[in-house]
Amino acid sequence: MNICFAKAKFWSVGKWVIEIALYVGGVIAVFVPAASHEYPPVALVTALILAGVAARAEKLKGIAENLKRDHEYWQGFGRPPSRSRLADIQVCTSGKLSESENEFLRQGLIFSSGKPVGPSRVVENLVETAWFTKHLAGSCRNIFFAVFVVSLILSVVLLLITASSAAQVSSRLAAAKCVSATLTFLISVGVLREWLSFLEFSKNAGEIEAEAERLCRGDVTEFEAQRLLAEYQMIRAAAPLIPTVAWKIRRDALNEAWKQLKHPRT
Repeated sequence: MNICFAKAKFWSVGKWVIEIALYVGGVIAVFVPAASHEYPPVALVTALILAGVAARAEKLKGIAENLKRDHEYWQGFGRPPSRSRLADIQVCTSGKLSESENEFLRQGLIFSSGKPVGPSRVVENLVETAWFTKHLAGSCRNIFFAVFVVSLILSVVLLLITASSAAQVSSRLAAAKCVSATLTFLISVGVLREWLSFLEFSKNAGEIEAEAERLCRGDVTEFEAQRLLAEYQMIRAAAPLIPTVAWKIRRDALNEAWKQLKHPRT
């Protein structure tokens, strides 16, 4: 699971690099006439490569999500995957992580619930994982929102400066094209989409946490636990990947806050 998630994030970063390169190439083509003739065919080939990279990232994310679901059922209900499935996973999963990296990622897979396996443990585990997801997705939401706002402000400022200057019409036209390319970049690279996705992801995770907390206060049935866990898994599968760096940055603060939440000092 850790290997597949690491690969999925690697290919996702590659997708962002290619999209940014396309944007930079478009801006250069606007201001350098000699490059404008070469950009369209290069952009077409690059866009095809981008589609392949994006498909690869999604495929690896799907495999990793399936494995994470297996892990959650094992940790909650005590149902490990079959030996044949484990053998298939071992054969199909290539590559490896360093021992330190693997150990670091495993820390995010340990639940604090002390209850025996069963519905009660499932919902307690769900409260924990949804709480962490809510805050990590919230951090990503804030970052993408800041990038979106800064890019939008810079685009508008450039447009106003260009419109009020006494520059030649051709320069104004070029700058206007650059602004249009910037606004298109915000959508094509996915800044706006990612911001909205993380916004929704954080909100949904908070709702799942609240519902799981409510179930923890009563006698939860296996059906209720299974339903809520499946709902959270579907939400997570449709959401963007949370970068590992977000976990590295916020891990200590979130772990401390979680300890205070579950074991408040008197």
